[in-house]
Amino acid sequence: MNLTNNPNVQHVVEGLLADERIHRVLNFANGVFKLYAPNLHDYYEATLQRLCESDTSLERNSAGSCFTAVTFNLGPQTATHPYLDHMNLPWGWCSVMAHGDFDHRRSGQVVLWNLKKVIEVPPGATIFIPSAVIEHSNLALQPGEQHLFIMQYTAGALFRWVESGFCHLSDLSKDDQEEID
Repeated sequence: MNLTNNPNVQHVVEGLLADERIHRVLNFANGVFKLYAPNLHDYYEATLQRLCESDTSLERNSAGSCFTAVTFNLGPQTATHPYLDHMNLPWGWCSVMAHGDFDHRRSGQVVLWNLKKVIEVPPGATIFIPSAVIEHSNLALQPGEQHLFIMQYTAGALFRWVESGFCHLSDLSKDDQEEID
């Protein structure tokens, strides 16, 4: 089904998704994904296409994006503790686009804990990470700075749902489960 939020948040999300500038941002990330990982992008797109064809009530966040979910961290000072997006496709990518008014050399960096790397992500830049398998976070800002993120991703369960013929794996025979695996 299409995800919904509480009414106050849903109103904000609908407003953002109605904005053509947001669609350009979402579609830009999609284009970068297609350029750098064409086979993975095509798998996302084919899966989303099959999903939408199976249920016409589903709506894409943006017609030009192969991701099924978008999160807007609107700040003004977005910082996170280390975490994994364990529900995403394990070998898939998550698009992370930074926005705001901050000095990316001094604050707001993305930390990839497993890799022991700190990535400077300037405002307007997009990075892709396998967020389900690399523990990540972003650092706090300096006083007076603003930091926002737009993330796009797809839950691994959607790929399993489509691959299993739009049913739960537990409803399949052992042979069918092994074939899907």
